[in-house]
Amino acid sequence: MGVTHAQYSIDGWSNAEARASAKAVLTATATYQNQHIMGWGALNPQPRPGVYDWSSLDKRMALIRSTGGTPVITLCCAPDWMKGGQAGETDWKRLEAAPDRRHYRDFAELAAAVARRYPDVTHYQVWNELKGFWDEKSNRWDAAAYTDLYNAVYDALKAVDPAIAVGGPYVVLDTWSGGRAGGHASCLAGDWGSSTSAGWTSSTTGCGTSAGRTSSRSTRGWAPATRGSPRPRAPPAPARCSAP
Repeated sequence: MGVTHAQYSIDGWSNAEARASAKAVLTATATYQNQHIMGWGALNPQPRPGVYDWSSLDKRMALIRSTGGTPVITLCCAPDWMKGGQAGETDWKRLEAAPDRRHYRDFAELAAAVARRYPDVTHYQVWNELKGFWDEKSNRWDAAAYTDLYNAVYDALKAVDPAIAVGGPYVVLDTWSGGRAGGHASCLAGDWGSSTSAGWTSSTTGCGTSAGRTSSRSTRGWAPATRGSPRPRAPPAPARCSAP
């Protein structure tokens, strides 16, 4: 079983007895423990180019180690200066904005810096739920933009340690009871209804989505075997269909 540390976790409790009890439960039940690099209890790790602040992330990693968990780091979100904001400032209202394409390499370098600081971490998730990658014009996830970011991060992490496992993406999987319920019905269907095709990539074959969010996966995402293929195997389906 795994958990994701959020804004408030054990490290923020002031009651020593409650903190000890919670750590005991975490130690006994959570094999994998996931922490984001910004948000979800972590401050901006790189408020301006070349300047790092690891203070809050260090505390979370120490918590994970102290409870015997296998650490998983989600490489999200991006410092403001990578997404149109001002260097040295953090606008938490824009936390989920994706980095600008011209800063993909900067984000990949940040990912590498994280990997160097925490050499015991070998499981990484690239981004979170494709936040900021929704293309309003085409009404679908911008899989091409995400894949470019993924590949840049993948290369940067592997350059630090080839043994690092890199996963991604995972997206929200909406389901609909029928055509009248709305959405974009796909051929991935059953008695429960139909999944939306909005999250499919154009390169998908069969009835597969770009990724499905699942809590049963040990790294909270799909771990592609090779660079440039961030999508899972297609689930069983009665017939082949083409992604829209």
